[in-house]
This record gives sequence, structure tokens and C-alpha cells, in this order.
Amino acid sequence: MLTSKKSLAVELSKLKQIESTNLKLEQYQTDSELGAGILWQAYMNGDIEGCFVYDLGCGNGIFGIGSLILGAEHCIFVDVDPNAIEITNENIPKDFVGNTTVIEKNISMLDFEVNDDPRRKRNIVIMNPPFGTHDRNADKQFLEKAFKFADSIYSIHYGDSREFLEAIAKDHGFILTDVQTDIFKIKKSHPRHKKKKHEVDILIARFKKAV
Repeated sequence: MLTSKKSLAVELSKLKQIESTNLKLEQYQTDSELGAGILWQAYMNGDIEGCFVYDLGCGNGIFGIGSLILGAEHCIFVDVDPNAIEITNENIPKDFVGNTTVIEKNISMLDFEVNDDPRRKRNIVIMNPPFGTHDRNADKQFLEKAFKFADSIYSIHYGDSREFLEAIAKDHGFILTDVQTDIFKIKKSHPRHKKKKHEVDILIARFKKAV
């Protein structure tokens, strides 16, 4: 297992990326440094080691694979895009294949039965959901699904969405325990993109189920 955020970022930078993204699905690749920072925060909070981690809208699998590297018991990767699923399967290290479940399914059709598996400490969701620019309810749908089975959630959202995040957390019996600001770097990955790189202000939110 890696012992620093920097070394984790190096490992994540080696993952194959989705070269041609789907604008309708709002596929924006999480860069390795941002991904490592979120994963390291979750690890230091005790939200990875021995846990079942769900990477919803997994893209190339960066959050799930990083969680396995940091000691997650099992990771469930979910994405509706067959190309993302293919790349995730390619990226999963052979040593971790037995600790993974890869699901090609729309988030609205997803259903998990949370049982008392003795291996499972907690259910943790770490995700980069659609921002909601194409489908205004996309980010809400991802959060509402995560609230149904997660104990803690780490999620990326637009920088002006704190009020929305606090409200939806309260409505579902969760607390927004931590919010950090950062920059999301979007590389040119579609003919409609005019700039080589675009930067977006984001919030990294941590939700915890209220006791």
C-alpha cells in the first residue's frame, strides 16, 4: 500500500484515460492529483481501508482503483458508458480483480442490497458526478442514489452549489461535514471544445450519515 498522496498521484497518472468523451454524459476526466487528494482525505478519515467503496460514474476507474490501492476491501465500479467500462476493466490491476465488481448501468436503474457482510466496515461512495449542465438534475440523481446506501460520500460539484448540497444532505438524513474548494482542469477531449484546457471552480464535498 502507498504511504503518501504524492506516490498515489503518480500511480493514478498511469491509468488509461477516456480519449473521446461523451458531452451528453458530461464525462470530464478527474486528473491524478485531484483524485489523489480526494482519496487521501477519505483514507485519512478512515473511509477507505476495509470499506466497500462505490465509484459511481466511474469513467476510467480512478477513484475505485485508488481506493483498492489504499486498502479498500472491495470496489464497485458503475458507469452507463460501455467505453468507460471497457477502460476501467483494462485499468484494474490484476492483483485486485477479485476485489472488484464492474457494472454497466444507468444510475437511475441502480439498486444495491446492503447486507451484513462481515468483511464490510462501511459503504463509501467516492464520485465525480455530472455537474448538471446538460441534465440539470444529473448531480441530484447521483447524490440521491448514494444517500440510499452510503455511510459517507465524497463528491465533486460546481463551486457555487454549497447551498444546494447542504439542503439535499439535510433532506436525506446526512450532514455536509466538510467542503473544500479546488480547480477542476478539463482537457480538450471533444471537437466542440475550443480551448486546450478549461478550468472550473469546484467544491469537494464530504457527506456523513447523521447519527
